[in-house]
Amino acid sequence: MTFMQKLRATAIGLWAMTAGATASAQSQSQWQWVDPEPTGNFVTSLIWDGSRFVGVDDAGQFDTSSDGTTWSSRATGSGLLHGVAFNGTTYVAVGIFGGDIRTSPDGVAWTPQTSGTTEALWSVIWGNDEFVAVGGTWPGTPDGGDAVILTSPDGTTWTQQAVPSAVTTSLWAIVWTGSQFVATGYYGTLLTSPDGVVWTLRATGYDQRITSIAWSGGEFAAGGDDGTILASTDAVTWNVVRDADGFSLFAMAWNGSAFIAAGSGGEILTSPDATIWTAQSSGTDDELFAIAASPAQTLLFGEHGTLLASADGIDWATRSSFLTTETLTGIAWSGSQFTAVGDGGSVLTSSDGFAWDVLPAVLPFVPNAIAWGSDRFVAIGDAGAVATSPDGQVWTPADAGTPANLSGVAWGNDEFVAVGGTPGSLGHPGVGVILTSPDGVTWTEQDSQSVAGDNILGITWSGTRFVAVGAGPTPIFTSPDGETWTRQALAPGTGPALVSVAWSGSAFVAVGNNAGLPIDPRVIATSPDGVAWTFVPAPLEGNADSLTGVVWSGSQFVAVGGLGIALHSPDGTTWVSDDTGSETFFSAIATAHGVCVAAGLDGHIMIDRTCGPADDRIFASGFESR
Repeated sequence: MTFMQKLRATAIGLWAMTAGATASAQSQSQWQWVDPEPTGNFVTSLIWDGSRFVGVDDAGQFDTSSDGTTWSSRATGSGLLHGVAFNGTTYVAVGIFGGDIRTSPDGVAWTPQTSGTTEALWSVIWGNDEFVAVGGTWPGTPDGGDAVILTSPDGTTWTQQAVPSAVTTSLWAIVWTGSQFVATGYYGTLLTSPDGVVWTLRATGYDQRITSIAWSGGEFAAGGDDGTILASTDAVTWNVVRDADGFSLFAMAWNGSAFIAAGSGGEILTSPDATIWTAQSSGTDDELFAIAASPAQTLLFGEHGTLLASADGIDWATRSSFLTTETLTGIAWSGSQFTAVGDGGSVLTSSDGFAWDVLPAVLPFVPNAIAWGSDRFVAIGDAGAVATSPDGQVWTPADAGTPANLSGVAWGNDEFVAVGGTPGSLGHPGVGVILTSPDGVTWTEQDSQSVAGDNILGITWSGTRFVAVGAGPTPIFTSPDGETWTRQALAPGTGPALVSVAWSGSAFVAVGNNAGLPIDPRVIATSPDGVAWTFVPAPLEGNADSLTGVVWSGSQFVAVGGLGIALHSPDGTTWVSDDTGSETFFSAIATAHGVCVAAGLDGHIMIDRTCGPADDRIFASGFESR
C-alpha cells in the first residue's frame, strides 16, 4: 500500500464519533517495532535541525536520529502528521485532521495548539522569524476546496492569511529562500510571498499537483505528480526542464552541491543546476516520500519503512532492515518459541519475540492460522490445506479432506480442532465447518450444527469447553469435547463478525468487526461460559478499525486490529486503548511470559514486553495465540 493509498484509506476509515464525545486517554504502553527497523510507519516529513534528523509520521510519532542509523520515537498525542519545522527552540508539527498543530521545546513533551482551521495541514516551515503552515480541504477532496495559509511567530498563536481569490485548491509544499516563501499545490498552483502575509499567484504552465520544491541559493526545482520537473531562478518565471514519466516526485532537497528528487517507484534523480537531471539507482521500488540533508549525508524515507542514505546523492545504502514483506496471518507459542506464518508461505521463528529467523516459502499454501499442541505446530489454510511441524522449520503437508476454507485452529482435550466455512456460490451461501484431529494429519469432520450463511472464524479451549465464533448471524458454537456441538446466533440476521476468541480462566472474550455497518467497526463480546454473551463498548476513539485478534496474557486480555489498534482489559468488560505508535494493520497476536507479539501487514511485528506476568500456566500449552 502506497502512502497516498494509506491516506485515502485512513480518511475513509475515520470513524465519526457522536457529537460531544471525546477520545479516551491512551495508556503509554511499551510497544516497540521489531520488523521493519527502524520503523514500519510512513515518515511523512523529515528535516535536519542542526544536530539531528527529525521526522514525523502517520502514527503521530516524532522520530529522531543523530547519525541516520539509530532512531528513537516519541508520541506527540496526534494522529497522522505531515509536516515538521524547527526554529532553534521550538518544534512545530502539523497534521491532516482538524487543523492539527503541536509544539514542543525538546521533541518529548508536546502541546496541542489552536490553529483556527479544521483544514488539513500538509507542510510547515520556519523563515522570516515565523512559522508558515499550508494546507487545504481534507478528507475526500484533496485536490479541491479551500487553500489555507497560517503564520505564527512562536508556534502557539496562529493567524490565517488571505489567499489570492483565484486559488481554489489545496496547498501541499512550501520553501523559504531567505527572502521569500514559495508554496505549491494542486493544478500547478504556486504562490510567492516576501513575508508570509501577502501572497501572489504565479503562472507555472503546469496543470498537475506540484508535490515538492527546493531552493539551492540560486535556483528553484519543483517536482510534479507525474514526474515533471520545473525550474526557476526567481519563482516568477518557470520552465519545464524534465518531462513527465508517470512517477510522482514527493521529495526534493538541496544537499549543498546538488538537488535530489525522489518519489514513487523508488525513483531518485539528481541535478547540479535544477536543469540537467540524472537518474540514480535506489535499489528499491518503494515509494520514497521524505527527504532531508545534513552536512554529511542525505536520508530518504519511504513506504514499508524503507530508509536510504547517501553521502553524495549518487550512491545509496539501505539503512532499514526487513524480515519479510509478507502479511503475517498467525502466530503460536510452543512453550519455547513463537512461530509466525506469512501469506507467501514463509515461516518465522523466535524464542523471545524480538530476534527472528525466517524460512521463506516453506508452506505450499497460504496459511490462515497456526496452533501448537501434541508436540507439533499445525498450520491451516483454504481448501482444507494443512501442514504440521515439530519445530517450525521442517513442515509436512497434510489434507483435511474438505473443500472448506479453514480460518482458525486450537489444541485442547487432546486434539486439534479446526474451523472454517465452505465456499458459497450464487444463491447458495456456505456453511460452517468443524474438524478434529489427534495429530494434525488425520482429520474428521464433525456435525457443527451450522446453517447456511455461517462462517466459523476463530476458536479457543477453556480447559472444559471449546468455543468457536464466526460471521453471518454472529454464530457461537460450544462443545465439551470437539465432537458434540451446540449452535446459537447472537443476531437475527447478518450481525457483527467475531473472528477471534480467548479465555482468561473466568471469562471468554471475542472480538471482530461490525460487518460494514456504519458504526464503530470494533466489536467486543464477553461471556462467563460461552453461552450467555454481552457486547461491551470499546474505548472512544476518533479513528478506529476492526479488531482481528485477542489473547489472555496472564493478567489481561489484549486485542489488536487495524490502524495499529491495541486494547487491553483485566476482565473483558472495561477496556483501555494502548498507544502502539503504529498505524499498521495487525492480523495476529500471541503471548508468552509477559511478552505480547502482534504481527500483520507487510511483515510488521511489534512487541510489548510488559503486557503480562513473566509466567502463566496457560503459556506452556500454547493456547494463547491467534
